[in-house]
Amino acid sequence: MPKQNMREGDCYHLAGLRIMDEPDAILIHATVYSPTLGRRIDHALVEVAEGALIWEPVSNELFLKDDLYAKFQVKEEARYTYIEMAAHLCRQKHWGPWKGGN
Repeated sequence: MPKQNMREGDCYHLAGLRIMDEPDAILIHATVYSPTLGRRIDHALVEVAEGALIWEPVSNELFLKDDLYAKFQVKEEARYTYIEMAAHLCRQKHWGPWKGGN
C-alpha cells in the first residue's frame, strides 16, 4: 500500500529532530488509535508550550493536547527530555521506540 503522506512511518525520526530544534520540548512515545488502519499503532509526539500543545509529526501540525489525546486515544508509554532522548539515541542507535522506557 503506498504512503498517503511522505512523512508516514517516520514519526520517531521527525519528533527527534524537532526536540533537537526545540530542546525545552518533551518527546512522547505512545500508542494511538489509527482510524485509517482501524487499530492501535506506536507513535511519537512532541509536547510544546509547557504542555498545552502537541506537535504531531506526520501531519506537521500543532494540536491542543486534550483534543488530540481524546480523538486518537493517546496512551503515553514514555516521556523524554532532550538529554534523555540524546542518551537513548546514542545508546540504541535508532530514533525509537526504545526498550527500557525512561
